[in-house]
Amino acid sequence: MMAASIELNRPEIFVYIEAAVVLFVPLIISMIFKRLRQMKDDQLK
Repeated sequence: MMAASIELNRPEIFVYIEAAVVLFVPLIISMIFKRLRQMKDDQLK
């Protein structure tokens, strides 16, 4: 219940920014890991 009251007090844009961060951070991390894995494969060849 506390989290809901805190979110109501904040401007809406921060809620959207938070949602964007939560969605995009895992995507970016997975992209970085794929890139690193490709680099390792290239070095092994």
